[in-house]
Amino acid sequence: MKKIIIFVLVVISFTGCRFLGETNGKTEDKSESKKEDTLQNEQWTEENLQVTEKSSEVKAKEKSNAVDEMDEPVIKEIDLSQYFQDIPGCMVLYNPQNQEYSIYNAVLADTRRSPCSSFKIISTLLGLEYGAITKENSVRHWSGEIFSNPDWNKDMNYEEAFRISCVWYYRQLIDELGKDILQKELVKLKYGNQDISAWEGNTSGNDNNTALNGFWLESSLKISPKEQVEVLSQIFETDLGYKEENIQLLKEVMEVNQDRWEGKIYGKTGTGKQDGKIVDAWFVGMMEHEDKKVYFTVYLPESLHEGITGLTAKEIAIDIAAEYFPFEDE
Repeated sequence: MKKIIIFVLVVISFTGCRFLGETNGKTEDKSESKKEDTLQNEQWTEENLQVTEKSSEVKAKEKSNAVDEMDEPVIKEIDLSQYFQDIPGCMVLYNPQNQEYSIYNAVLADTRRSPCSSFKIISTLLGLEYGAITKENSVRHWSGEIFSNPDWNKDMNYEEAFRISCVWYYRQLIDELGKDILQKELVKLKYGNQDISAWEGNTSGNDNNTALNGFWLESSLKISPKEQVEVLSQIFETDLGYKEENIQLLKEVMEVNQDRWEGKIYGKTGTGKQDGKIVDAWFVGMMEHEDKKVYFTVYLPESLHEGITGLTAKEIAIDIAAEYFPFEDE
């Protein structure tokens, strides 16, 4: 009996080992197969990722190209001669809604000239942004010098100085801001030739009075009418880092009192003289009605007409706004 039991145990042991070995073999085969499957999956995943990355790159490139195409502005020439009559000049209009420029007299629109007092738009914004002036505290004190414009012979804040275009006030403000700030900001704004090298201005101009001269007054700084529009639209349409409250204050001080058109007009005139003659006349700004907005520049060069000033340019702009806004269907 004992021999039979021993024999059975040996057979079971031997058979079990054989089965176990076979089972381990199959397990090893399955493991190898699994490894191969894993490697194949990893290879497929890597290839798939490469394809996906390439696809993403293609899509990104296509999107970038689409944006570039979308951002490319449309430029068309228009005839506004009826508003200028026989006064030489140009007008540039930019509609940000459809990124379209409408230009009257394209050659003049690309010609750089002194910005004159239209530069007060920039110096006001920078004065607010750097804290040289605030809504509550912006008074500058009159030196006591008697100027030819009697409205300038008093203390005043930036709002009054802007509206009566007081040169001595802005001469003080720009000196307080200093060359480094002005240069940095003009580069950021891509403001014309960005040249402030003649900081004190044209010493032969404005009776050689340092209070009435500067780089922006028939001196080193130059900008074209088209560039004026581009700078203004950047300030109000893009994020250049300026505080929203300062942009709003600038807009408020630029608002023009007029009753010939139902919309609103914002802007600043500028008039430049050389040898007693008016050689540059500007009105730079923005027209706004309901949800439509158009940036503009009217520029008038030296002409045989007497009495042509920035106010003339302003009147032309208002006439055009009253009859031609928003310029989409022309």
